Parts: sequence; structure tokens; C-alpha cells
Amino acid sequence: MFKNIGLTIKMAFSFGVLFSLVGICIHPLAAMGFNGIVIGAIITAYFGAVTNKAVLEIYREVSEEQSDKTKWVKV
Repeated sequence: MFKNIGLTIKMAFSFGVLFSLVGICIHPLAAMGFNGIVIGAIITAYFGAVTNKAVLEIYREVSEEQSDKTKWVKV
């Protein structure tokens, strides 16, 4: 269960920093009123989907590497 805790912590910090930067860039859009808020929400949702995909890809690669090592040891 705790095999990838270090990786999880690293990704949490790195993607947290990226989300903070996106939030800082989106903040001025709120001054545009409703349209700016909608545009900001769309950008944030897109960035969240990209981040989710990246996390899933990273865990998939790590899982494949670990299963390859396990197969190699069993043979």
C-alpha cells in the first residue's frame, strides 16, 4: 500500500504548484465578470483533466515497471 508514497508526495507538491500558478494566471479573469469566471472555470477544468491523465499515466508506468521486475524475479 505504501510502495509509492514518495512518488505520491512528489506529484502532490509538483501539481499543487502548477495549479497555484494556473490559479494566479486565472485570477484576473474574474475582473471580467461572468464571462471571465466561465472562461476561468473551463481553463481550470481542462487543466484538472490533464493533471489527472498525467497522474494516471505515471502510476501506470510505475506499476508496469514493478510488475516487470516481479516477473523477472519469479522466473
